Order: sequence, then C-alpha cells, then structure tokens
Amino acid sequence: MDEIRKKYRADREFKQTVDRYIGEFERLLDEVARDDRGQVVART
Repeated sequence: MDEIRKKYRADREFKQTVDRYIGEFERLLDEVARDDRGQVVART
C-alpha cells in the first residue's frame, strides 16, 4: 500500500489515471443506485 501511495504522489500520469478510474467507478455506482434492482447490488 505504501508503494502505491508513493507512486500516486510522485507520478502525475499514474495519479491522473487513478483519479479518472475512481471518478468513473463512482459515476457507475450512482447510475446503478438509481435503478431499483441496482440499489440492492450497490449496497452489496
């Protein structure tokens, strides 16, 4: 975990990729949570 943290802080391109991935993941969770069946999946 420390290696990832160091790389995240030191490598701008890696940080941008991670931030983009997390943003997309959160967007998908929001999208799934809007659907009734998706709420069950999102909670799990």
